[in-house]
Amino acid sequence: MADLNPVTLTSGTVEAAELYDKIVYGPQPALPHQTFEALNGSLDAGNWKSGEKLPAWGWQYGAFAQGMWHGFDQHEFVYARQLGGGGKQGQEISERAVLAQHTANVFLPWQASVVLFGVQGFFQQDATRWDNGGQHGGPFNEFWDYRIEFGGNVFPGLYGRLPHSRTTNHRPTDGQEPGYAAENRWRYVSKFGMVKNVPKGHTRVRMSLWAGVFAPDIAKAKVAIPTGGVWVLALR
Repeated sequence: MADLNPVTLTSGTVEAAELYDKIVYGPQPALPHQTFEALNGSLDAGNWKSGEKLPAWGWQYGAFAQGMWHGFDQHEFVYARQLGGGGKQGQEISERAVLAQHTANVFLPWQASVVLFGVQGFFQQDATRWDNGGQHGGPFNEFWDYRIEFGGNVFPGLYGRLPHSRTTNHRPTDGQEPGYAAENRWRYVSKFGMVKNVPKGHTRVRMSLWAGVFAPDIAKAKVAIPTGGVWVLALR
């Protein structure tokens, strides 16, 4: 541990302002490694003398790595009627449904050299394959797409689609209900990514959905998410 020089207090009583000025915030003398600044977590090379060492048990928890996990086991629902549809992919975040339980604001107390993050979830989607035997340009496949962002940036490997979960021999324009979804078509999604040199401060992991479905599914189709979570691990 760094050597700390004696500090002379001039007040006749214990004054918090003097302690902060001379010891904590404005250390005297000016050599950082000889003041309490060395105890405040400052890891700059100038704060340490050559050959000084600090055992692992002496470091404050979270000094080099911090992580968080937010899991849930309560249903979240997204309805196609909220988003429109028509088989198009919503590019703008304003056109998509942001998943509240798959979104997290994270505070990094220091600049991270590497941040690992990921999202997991079980998706029960309503989406139809309108298969009319090739007539009128069919079949027409509906889908839901998901997108995961970190710090407002979209990564190509963190995009995917939830496929159709039922098939009917009607056309989307027939107005016929397509029936129930097949559970074996539902998907468990697990995606993760890595970002380098993330600055200190707040950042966000965000997942969103878009519905590429047709009428009459727009009125009733939804995605139910009964369980999932988001995690982040930052390394200094």
